[in-house]
Amino acid sequence: MSANGYFVLDFDRPEFRERGQRMTMAALQREVELAGVERGAKREALNYFLERSQQRGADRDRTAITGLSDGAETLYWMLLDEPHFAAAVVSTPPIDPISWMLQSPQTRATMRERSGLIGPWDDESEPWRSWWRNSSPVFHADEIRAPILFNLSEAEALRAFPLMVRLRERGAPYDAYFYPGAYHLKWRPAQVDAAQQRTLDWLDLWLRGIERADPNEPGRVERWRALRSSHSATAPTP
Repeated sequence: MSANGYFVLDFDRPEFRERGQRMTMAALQREVELAGVERGAKREALNYFLERSQQRGADRDRTAITGLSDGAETLYWMLLDEPHFAAAVVSTPPIDPISWMLQSPQTRATMRERSGLIGPWDDESEPWRSWWRNSSPVFHADEIRAPILFNLSEAEALRAFPLMVRLRERGAPYDAYFYPGAYHLKWRPAQVDAAQQRTLDWLDLWLRGIERADPNEPGRVERWRALRSSHSATAPTP
């Protein structure tokens, strides 16, 4: 993206080393997740760096956000907390209640033992019961303004279906690609190349107005153009 004219801010997950020395991993995870410590720290840090980038000439109205794994978690939070990104590209599904059902019994038992995490059922106890609803973008999809490109590995794609259905129901622009045989990380060179090219094409469309055809996907220009036209017609007036 840098080679194609974009200013890129590379952001990593904060490490709570001091807290980690004073409490168990289970206690740390409960504090980070339930108290929103990490979510708030990421938002403050990213907003600080975005402001600095604007001072150096970056255009806030043409800012996008991307994310993989923990970076995807950051992306979903930022889209909900700071809904002013012009586009988004995500490679990992969001937190969603369906993920609890898709885990093995052994994994669910480990989660309960390690952090106290429980299922998203109405008869479960607080505070984890509310955590699911507060943390899952599907329940807050109306707050998402940015057009989203999903580059999802086959092994994880199902967890994104609830959010995509909700986005479609409210007419929000998104497109999704599933990469066969890919796990948490895409490892086939052709898939990595395809994901990177689609990312660039998506950002060029929404941030620069550049339409780029894909010879392997006839009709994509027209489909994406329709998404942009629909989004422009329904976007709130500044």
